[in-house]
Amino acid sequence: MDIVEIVNQVPKGFEHTGGLDLVTAEETLESWKAKKKQIEDKWIDYLGKAPYGRLNPKFREHDWEERPDYNGRLVYIQTEPDYFEKSYLLVPKKLQKQNPAMLVLFYDIDTMIGENKGGKQFNNTPARFFALELVKRGYVVLVMRWFYQGVTEGETLQDFYVGVKRMEETYPGFKGLGKTANDSKYGLDYLCCLPYVDNSRIGVMGHSLGGKMGLYSAAFDDRIKASVLSELGIGMSFTNWDAPWYLGPEVRDENFNLDHHELLSLIAPRPLLIIAGDSADCDKSWHYINAAKKVYDLYGHKEDIGLYNHRTGHPPTKEAMNIAYNWLDHYLK
Repeated sequence: MDIVEIVNQVPKGFEHTGGLDLVTAEETLESWKAKKKQIEDKWIDYLGKAPYGRLNPKFREHDWEERPDYNGRLVYIQTEPDYFEKSYLLVPKKLQKQNPAMLVLFYDIDTMIGENKGGKQFNNTPARFFALELVKRGYVVLVMRWFYQGVTEGETLQDFYVGVKRMEETYPGFKGLGKTANDSKYGLDYLCCLPYVDNSRIGVMGHSLGGKMGLYSAAFDDRIKASVLSELGIGMSFTNWDAPWYLGPEVRDENFNLDHHELLSLIAPRPLLIIAGDSADCDKSWHYINAAKKVYDLYGHKEDIGLYNHRTGHPPTKEAMNIAYNWLDHYLK
């Protein structure tokens, strides 16, 4: 069984959409594209826009650090007129002329690179060292963290509330995940300006909060050609999407009419894989995948969206991540 077949094994009883249909039996690709624009506009209107518009890319690169498997450097990327966000670039020691690249998103940069870089939280869990594993496999990797960690200096709930208050005071009406999607565009700008990156082979990857960040980044930037989202909790009711640093309490209102099968469908036909653990994501997540599959099918790419459930809880397993890395290799290498 090849890697695409592995992530398209739908459990019995979960072959349907659970009522999340976006397309009709009579839908054509052309009619879908018109509907897609309406869905995208509706989401952008809800998430809000950066009042400062689109910034010209500015980056502050620190000195290179040599590690056994890569060369790395801190990079501060301008995401607002007066704010540069801390990121980290990992480059394989054996570069080709044009390399696939990954944008990796998480609370901090430390855990993803497998090294304590002075952040407030470092999880010494090798299955989460996404960036380190990817650079070993030949990817150029940029790790970006959740916004305002440099302002709040941490990852506790109180720190998130401080960050949200700062954002609301500075940019009222801008949702946390709207800002995340906007910030990631500047990370992609940076990757695209590197002469050794193949701009047609850039993916995004994230776990938990990072998976949420990855979903919104991919939905609103088609420079992302493949996505791996681990245990984000794809349904609005699955996890804490109502938290003020994500969307807000209105998502629990019975009249709220947005959900994430729409964002999965905006990503079509670009390959997308969800890693589930029966915690945030589970077999019910297939309803969202199946709804989006109907859109992928219009493009002739029905098998390019899938899910793998390791069924062991929220933290990813080594086996699940090996499947994810092989899946990325299939599409980006």
